[in-house]
Amino acid sequence: MNIQFIQDKMNLINTEGKKLLPKQIGYVDSHYDITADELELLTYCWSENELILFAHPGTLDSLEGIAGYDFNKDEERVYVKVEDEALMIVLNKDDIKFFKDVFIDSIDVEEYDNEGNFIEEE
Repeated sequence: MNIQFIQDKMNLINTEGKKLLPKQIGYVDSHYDITADELELLTYCWSENELILFAHPGTLDSLEGIAGYDFNKDEERVYVKVEDEALMIVLNKDDIKFFKDVFIDSIDVEEYDNEGNFIEEE
């Protein structure tokens, strides 16, 4: 594995990486088998062709098999531990689309407020 490649991806995640907002965390936490605590630790950087995830290895483990998609560490282009964290690069188009549709686009869900709380209809 090319060390420079890993360093480039770490630089990208450190400069352009994003954290999920409370609204996104609230939505994903309530619909999928991953906790808010795990989601708060996740940093991501995505494009249509590549998804870079950086988090505690346990958080990335929780992504495996979520909603029938398999963010499988063994099949991804890169999965490497960096100190107590892990870097995963996803190239599978279905997994990238799923992440965008569920994690990123959940910012537009109207059932949750900006703090991630479910809004009950009156």
